[in-house]
Amino acid sequence: TLDGAFAGFITYWAILDFVYIEHLAVMPDIRGLGIGRNLLALVAERADGKPIIFEVEPDADEISHKRIVFYQRLGYILHPDFPYIQPAYAPGREPIELQLMTSTPTTQLHQMAEAIKENVYLAYF
Repeated sequence: TLDGAFAGFITYWAILDFVYIEHLAVMPDIRGLGIGRNLLALVAERADGKPIIFEVEPDADEISHKRIVFYQRLGYILHPDFPYIQPAYAPGREPIELQLMTSTPTTQLHQMAEAIKENVYLAYF
């Protein structure tokens, strides 16, 4: 909260030897106040040195570009050459082409992506 009002939230999963951030949202009218940065720092602290991974929309418009730049300023690494499809969240919905970002360089993107699909998306069905 910020001054007692809802400011935003973050959800994450501890999976095997990494942490997957599923959602990060900050209310639009209070973005730029460090709330997102603080939420990410909290997750990094709780990750206790484990790599962090999350999905982002490809850099196709101003909003997605700003998100990617925000994460990169915090040291996250974009993996644009790794093909990644987010499974559908519900029956009848379409999968979405996204990109992955990580807190550290990794050669384990394929294994991490498969673990996310098995532990997160299959958990919804």
